[in-house]
Amino acid sequence: MGQRLELECLSAKEDSGVSWLRLDKHGTLHFIVFISSLPRTVFSGNKGTSTRFEASKRSNSYWLVVKSFTLEDEGKYFCLMNSNQMLYFSPGQPVFFPETNKEKKLNFSCDIIIWVPLAGACLLLLLALAVTVIACQRKTHP
Repeated sequence: MGQRLELECLSAKEDSGVSWLRLDKHGTLHFIVFISSLPRTVFSGNKGTSTRFEASKRSNSYWLVVKSFTLEDEGKYFCLMNSNQMLYFSPGQPVFFPETNKEKKLNFSCDIIIWVPLAGACLLLLLALAVTVIACQRKTHP
């Protein structure tokens, strides 16, 4: 967490710029920046700079830098290129923190607190049912 992340989008054609987008884990698409071929950058909110991102063009590569990668920045990053009035999407680069395989296990004492009263209630209901069946059979057969 808090590390610098650099992503590259390679342009093999004449283009009029690249947009960087992020698809978060909830399926929401976020615009990050547009880098023109001049290069001039326009970040989200029509701003010239960003506190979280850097963007640049070097020869035929467009770069996006996440200055300090956090959980909020997780997702799949895409570059969108406009070339000859055609839009080209990159395949996308998934960027996530490694999953911690810490399965949330119930505490054994919690299991006992739940299961013992539940088992007791089931036994009482079974006993009540048995008594009711026996009582009903005696009334119908004198």
